Amino acid sequence: MRFLNAADVRAALPMRDAIEAMKLAFSAFSAGRADVPPRIHLGIPQNDGISLVMPSFVWGDDPQCLADQALAVKVASVFERNPARGHARIQAAVLVFDPQTGRPEALLDGATITAIRTGAASGAATDLLSRSDSRTLAVFGAGTAGELQLRSPIDGVVVAVQATLGETASADRAAFIVTDPSRVWVRGNVPELEIARVEVGSAAIVRLHAFPDLSLPGTIVYVAPALDEHTRSLPIRVSLARPDARLRSGLFGSVELVGGAADERVLVVPIDAVASVEGQTTVFVPAGEPNTFRPQAVELGRRAGGYYEIRGGLAEGAPLAVSGAFTLKSALQSGELGEAD
Repeated sequence: MRFLNAADVRAALPMRDAIEAMKLAFSAFSAGRADVPPRIHLGIPQNDGISLVMPSFVWGDDPQCLADQALAVKVASVFERNPARGHARIQAAVLVFDPQTGRPEALLDGATITAIRTGAASGAATDLLSRSDSRTLAVFGAGTAGELQLRSPIDGVVVAVQATLGETASADRAAFIVTDPSRVWVRGNVPELEIARVEVGSAAIVRLHAFPDLSLPGTIVYVAPALDEHTRSLPIRVSLARPDARLRSGLFGSVELVGGAADERVLVVPIDAVASVEGQTTVFVPAGEPNTFRPQAVELGRRAGGYYEIRGGLAEGAPLAVSGAFTLKSALQSGELGEAD
């Protein structure tokens, strides 16, 4: 037999699934496919308590289909002196049986099941009965039965709590802020003289002051229709391709405009491989003899990080000196290039 504590029950029965289960339970009860006898009251006056026994049996459209059957008994005890003893006033457990043999299969924490059930019943009723333009929600009850359970429309992490227990909530004020860590946007501002390089879909690289060695590739997903009149810059938004777990809301950094589509493949060489020789942008490629190099004129494109885009003059896969271009340039000017390596 399995034993599920409060944490196990919450993990096994998320609110989304609980709401759908309550809809099925209400439907079965309305259709006469559930036997729910009145609960049995067992008074324990010597200890100022009472125990309530609540059995139930539910079946599907086909009474013989075991997969649609469920048999369980909930026992809830209310002992008024428990708080003084350091215990919760209400103690509960749910015993689940095999509907075919009656063999006990699982014992569940009843208080957690009750809290989830109560919230799920409200969620199911709201989903089925409320108007689509509803904006106000009222919750009636006290204690656990009156607690409000909120379901976020997205999976994520709560990054801000803007409500406290017991205060009045309103539709125009957020209670929590939830973010999806798998989707991160970075807001930036592009100087007026650089806006010609900005367009939706272009690649960008984000660097953060807190992590100087971290380079985060991304794609520009939004470009504002007008400049910020105070900064004379163009607001943009960059979606990161691979968010890092160290990222935090509010970090400062810089956005490097790479240009081109985020998935565009281009030929690049390290910045240290490029030099200017007699006004011509040049890289150095192997000459005929070992450890000798000759200059090769190239046409540069965009710069991103520590690389230049090569638009002409060098074929993909061609060998070249990936560093030391300044040293090779000096050797060339002194006539010693054939010995340089």
